[in-house]
Amino acid sequence: MSESIRLRLSPTVGAFVMSKAAEVAIVGPRKEGKSDGGISGIVQHALRQQANLRPIPCLLIRDTLQNLKNTTLKNFLEPREGSVGWALRPKLIVKDGGRILEYPGLFTLQCLGMDTPQDISQAQGGNYSVIWAEEVAPAAVEEIGGGLSEDAWTTCLTSLAYPGTHRAQISANYSSEQHWFYRRFVADADPDRVLFRIPRGENTHLQTGVRERMESALKDRPELADRLVYGRFATITPGVKVTPGYDDTQHVAAYRLAPIPGVQGLRFYDFGLTPVCLVCQVAPNGRVLAVDGWTTQHGGIEQLIDGFVRPGLAERWMGVTSWRDIGDPSGKIGAQHDSEQSAVRSLETMLGTTFEPGEISWPSRRDAVTRLMARPLIEGQPGFLVSPHLTGLRAALRGGWHYHRSASGMVSETPVKSHPDSDWGDALGYGMAKVLEWSGAPPIIPTYSARARAMSYNGR
Repeated sequence: MSESIRLRLSPTVGAFVMSKAAEVAIVGPRKEGKSDGGISGIVQHALRQQANLRPIPCLLIRDTLQNLKNTTLKNFLEPREGSVGWALRPKLIVKDGGRILEYPGLFTLQCLGMDTPQDISQAQGGNYSVIWAEEVAPAAVEEIGGGLSEDAWTTCLTSLAYPGTHRAQISANYSSEQHWFYRRFVADADPDRVLFRIPRGENTHLQTGVRERMESALKDRPELADRLVYGRFATITPGVKVTPGYDDTQHVAAYRLAPIPGVQGLRFYDFGLTPVCLVCQVAPNGRVLAVDGWTTQHGGIEQLIDGFVRPGLAERWMGVTSWRDIGDPSGKIGAQHDSEQSAVRSLETMLGTTFEPGEISWPSRRDAVTRLMARPLIEGQPGFLVSPHLTGLRAALRGGWHYHRSASGMVSETPVKSHPDSDWGDALGYGMAKVLEWSGAPPIIPTYSARARAMSYNGR
């Protein structure tokens, strides 16, 4: 068996195939061998099992069965010469219109689209040795599909119950940093989950010119090019960016920013059911720093302050004693059940502060953020820097905070309220329209202590 299947795999794909992690994923630009890695992962895992357990039962899932037929199944049924699918095809038995694929003595692969809750229930009812998910993240092109939910993935994992060892694998293009895939495999470190990233160009078998043609086709869609051509996590922009001057490769600091003791802290807020608190500082050299921030999807401002803001301030902000709290003016409106209660009243009571209503005019907020992105270089670095851990703010500035563009090309005058991205953008706009009250000249910088000057951000 092993002599009749010869696999030509790139180094990263080979490492993915050989991994024995509880959950293993591989991402990369298009055409770099991810699907071949998925097929090879099944083959290698089957060969690891005792002979009496083969053929092993495997499950392949994707957002819809049609997308599965349009993409992944073609690697089995219409494989290119020299591919892994091409090596398997002569002995592959196809049943039920491609829903069942059998390789005698090695594996049986059931193919399911997660179109409905019934599909998830069907997957949950099986006993599998391998669960394989393709293209879990949504993208703005039809052939990539709408993606899988984390619930669908974790539900399927409960069906890894066949005797022997198990393999849970994902092969995908890059997601946004807001997607559960990024959080599960990148943001939340877990030794039981391993992510392999294929460098662009590692697939030496790809026909000459394919990468260049993809790059040319997506030259006007940089966020798609990042994910599908260059191999980077990026946000798909459904409209027109509010902040075209923002560049994630330029405006993000190399390390997590630390508060500067003795320098005034700036807390910017957006209220509602997904409130945001963004914490910034203006360093003594004039650079604006987005240092910390918190949000919650499960409560209002009181839950945000109790669960995140207070603990975060106690952990990192003890050296800052002067604060400005600026945000959405609508936060002063009383609650329906009690006109004496409001988001602002709760904020002032819980943090012992005085709230400043932010600028209500959208053009004023828009222009302030535009000026922020265009601040001149300071000591060779941008005048605005974002701490890398602020993924929500970064996603907003990359395009999650956007204007709607209709099919006819008309662009809305104000941004779309698309939680949570627009909340981060709105918080920044409310605050900066107050902090950057200037017309072409740098803002007035308050007097700082000698210690604060010594700790001014210098590119750490």
